[in-house]
Amino acid sequence: MLIQLGNIVAGFVLASPKIKTWFKNPEAGTQMGTVETRLNNFRGSIGIIELVLGVLVILQSFGGGYNSFLGHGLLQGVAAVLMGLILGANFFQKFPAIRDIIPKVQAYSEWIGVAGIVVGVLGLI
Repeated sequence: MLIQLGNIVAGFVLASPKIKTWFKNPEAGTQMGTVETRLNNFRGSIGIIELVLGVLVILQSFGGGYNSFLGHGLLQGVAAVLMGLILGANFFQKFPAIRDIIPKVQAYSEWIGVAGIVVGVLGLI
């Protein structure tokens, strides 16, 4: 359950610019902007937590174990790792192998965020 909630929050941080364009009501866009601003203050921390959760879930998927608090699913883990890399990009500037991959993934960050929200909600259902 933890990975699904993390995917929803991280997905919202990444996808909020795209989601705001879908609302016809300007007041809803303003409220989304307020939440987005507050969450962006913790962007790096959310990214590192999401990356760690994603790696744990992927390892758990291949190891055959199951932790009901952490959650499960290879797709959940892959989405979490991608969103974690994008959100924690400042932390990974020290590592040249990862530093070169992040700009390629960031080009699709809004859609990866939308996919993270969808995967997280479907995992909770």
